[in-house]
Amino acid sequence: MVDKVKIFKLVLVVIPLISIAFPLWTLNVNPAFMGRKWFAIDIYGYGKVDGPIESLNIANHYVGLKEIIPDQMLELKVLPLLYPLMSILMYIFLFGDPDKSKLAKYLIIGVFISIVLYFQFWLYRYGHDIDPQLARIEIDPFTPYVVGYYEIANFKILAYFNVGFFMMLFAFIAGWILRRKYG
Repeated sequence: MVDKVKIFKLVLVVIPLISIAFPLWTLNVNPAFMGRKWFAIDIYGYGKVDGPIESLNIANHYVGLKEIIPDQMLELKVLPLLYPLMSILMYIFLFGDPDKSKLAKYLIIGVFISIVLYFQFWLYRYGHDIDPQLARIEIDPFTPYVVGYYEIANFKILAYFNVGFFMMLFAFIAGWILRRKYG
């Protein structure tokens, strides 16, 4: 007889590998000079930034923020390693002995917290690295939100974690429920 729980656990182990193909985080921006037009920048787990990054750089230059050059971002080169790591940790969490499973659970939670904190730290550094010589309007250093809506100068911004993040989170929560129920 097929062990449905074991098959479902294996699916949960594979989900982080599949989630690499979906956006991890999205930034929607509406600069006032573009009227009602919003543009979205998506960060993918395989190290790609998708969307009109040139438009974002033009908008950012308006307030003195430096240019974002994805090819020069170490974060995007390291990010693809996160997904196989999450699958390995999910495997240990779901199939390991209780001690290893507990350690894997805490490491997975740590990875999720680290993702959120690192994105917020990156945004903090970016919003505090303003070159007043470049700015057409003067703004104080600021900290963009990793999740949420905010306005800075005459820009509207909406940032949120996207499908890739929530697929991994779903796999972990579903795995946690299975682990508690079936061991």
